[in-house]
Amino acid sequence: MNNKEKRQLNGIKMLTLISLRKRLYYNAKIIFIVSILLSAIMISIGAIQLYIEKNSQRMQSTHPQGALFVASKGKENKIEDIIAELKRQGIKDLHMNKWKGLKISSESGKKQFLVIQNDPSFIKDEDSLKNNNYIFNNKKTDDITNEILKLKSEKGERDLKVKNMNGKKVLNPIDGIEGIISVPKNTFSEIYKTTISEKRLSLYKLDFKEDAKIYNILKKLSDTTLFKSDNLHSIRLLDYENTVQLSSILRLTGLFICLVLFLALASLLWFKLYEDMNDDKKVFHSLRKVGLTAKEIKRTLYIQISVIFFVPLSLGGLNLFIATNALQNILEGITIYSIIVIFLIFGVSQFIIYLISSYFYSKKVL
Repeated sequence: MNNKEKRQLNGIKMLTLISLRKRLYYNAKIIFIVSILLSAIMISIGAIQLYIEKNSQRMQSTHPQGALFVASKGKENKIEDIIAELKRQGIKDLHMNKWKGLKISSESGKKQFLVIQNDPSFIKDEDSLKNNNYIFNNKKTDDITNEILKLKSEKGERDLKVKNMNGKKVLNPIDGIEGIISVPKNTFSEIYKTTISEKRLSLYKLDFKEDAKIYNILKKLSDTTLFKSDNLHSIRLLDYENTVQLSSILRLTGLFICLVLFLALASLLWFKLYEDMNDDKKVFHSLRKVGLTAKEIKRTLYIQISVIFFVPLSLGGLNLFIATNALQNILEGITIYSIIVIFLIFGVSQFIIYLISSYFYSKKVL
């Protein structure tokens, strides 16, 4: 820019370029330090957010439902009392879906399978499986011979032709259940009629907004007599209690440390501006005597200050996206969306501090 004379001879651009050169020359060290620290802050909070997202994905892959309750047919009263209590406690966006199931043994009697009717209202993304007998949660089983699974009950035996097997989780883990068999409606009705009532189950699938408040409510209810019964239940937040607590601690700790360091950086930049204040006063007062208006001087001053604030932010953002790209090669399934949000939050915060600092600094200098 210095070598382009036409640009310098236009208006006050020469003054602006000379001022920028001076700022960069004398503040190179502070810009470098702030860039490194700002990079460290953004990368740290970004890594914490990516870790939390990865844990959330893992929780949802192993526990597709927010909560799953299983009770023998005719013993659903306690579960319905639990659901009523959850609604009374104020859990938001609570959606319940009740479904029938059968707990049937294999021919050897060593394994228990849960037979359910396949339906997209209960199992998501299962439209293509409506005509298949499908085993979930179990990629291999010794009870399948020539794609036939032999099931037995007190009222007879039945052979199911296994069309497919998959390790995908479609229901939260249930104690004592080896696998989940999804069958068409007609097949389920036939098996249901020939199964004794003790093996008939009612399944309650609950989905709700998961947050710290909901976790505390569920934690308190888990210690009450409502939950301490023979009914089986699997609640995502409670099954991953240690993960949820660790994620909350990491988020709070990371935010606190980043806030403190960010305020420290803002103070560091302000003190650097304050250090140059007397020199700037002399320069700008001299320029006003030779004919520059207050508006022109203020614009030049704002451009100078923006260098100190936004060059470190740009370098820090570049380091953040490079580090995120490296993390994506290690952690699969994460998105760049959260990193963009983090950078925008820091950018907006830096811009607000810049406006405040520029306003008060210009008042002092002019």
